[in-house]
Amino acid sequence: MSAPTAPRPSMPSNNPTQRGPRLLLAGGLLVLLVLFALWRRDQALRAVPLPIELTANVALAPGVTLCGFGDLEGLGDPRPYRWGMGPMSQIGFIAPFAGQGVVVLAVSSPCVPDQALAVLANGKTVGTLSGPQALPPGETPGQEMRLRFPIRRGYNTVALRYTDWNHGHQVCSAGDSRRFAVRFSRLAILGAP
Repeated sequence: MSAPTAPRPSMPSNNPTQRGPRLLLAGGLLVLLVLFALWRRDQALRAVPLPIELTANVALAPGVTLCGFGDLEGLGDPRPYRWGMGPMSQIGFIAPFAGQGVVVLAVSSPCVPDQALAVLANGKTVGTLSGPQALPPGETPGQEMRLRFPIRRGYNTVALRYTDWNHGHQVCSAGDSRRFAVRFSRLAILGAP
């Protein structure tokens, strides 16, 4: 009689029906990893360095989006300015990291005497300005205000909502069709220390 033999370890099957699902899963994971790496690289390339100065005579960084703002005016003046157009103005930017930011505003309301302005960062109100101290009625800006807000990694927005504007509830300049609400003598987004 022959001696009993030890059981042989099972060898992986060369059967394509058993390997197919594993290869498909591995291939799918590889594709997802490559897509994620490309997305991360794209986000890093489009990240905007702070500060973002909207009232300085410098080009805005690529990746900064503006909506509801006029062009920079008064370039020959000591303090150029930019109009915020009603009902809302918005700044969009991509941050490479999360942290704290500061919105810096020096603003006046030559058109709307009882103007109020809400500042929202990523959809949450971080401050409001109203009254003649914060929003003086002439062209001279009020005291510079600084409002802190959380910056999240990725896309961020800072929105400015106005209670009224030219051709809104009132007309303060019939010959000008622009919907100006406030005049920014300083508007910047800074990284907070």
